[in-house]
Amino acid sequence: MVILGIGGCTLPGTSSKQASALPSPVQSDDIAPLSAAVNPEGLPPHWETYLVTRNKRLTHYEQTIDSQGIAVIRASVDKSASGIAQTLDIPVYPGAKLTWRWRADAIPASADIRTKAFDDAPVRIALAFDGDPAKLTMQDQLHRELARMVR
Repeated sequence: MVILGIGGCTLPGTSSKQASALPSPVQSDDIAPLSAAVNPEGLPPHWETYLVTRNKRLTHYEQTIDSQGIAVIRASVDKSASGIAQTLDIPVYPGAKLTWRWRADAIPASADIRTKAFDDAPVRIALAFDGDPAKLTMQDQLHRELARMVR
């Protein structure tokens, strides 16, 4: 299982309701493109929202058409930290590539990735892989545990 997540944090804009901290997307065997035809109901099929941290709100996501006529996801945030995710069951092999593009209209002036209080990236890509945690290095096990605690 691979969970593909795209997240963003805390830029001025609109806010949305609270949601579960854990993604619950429908499992798929192929990455559903975010640039598919616009879904008037919200996100494209197989994509679900998730909270990055419990003390933040859910980002508002909507599918829209950009200036080049491509369907895109617009994220509007206000003191929020969330993302969209898709659970996949696909093989991962050497040389596999993930491609994407994004545009951030603004980055907070106070953003500083060196400090947790001001770590405020408008967009991030995160991948999670299923597997035997006992085979991870000690450093990877610590990162895994830290990620679990932050949720």
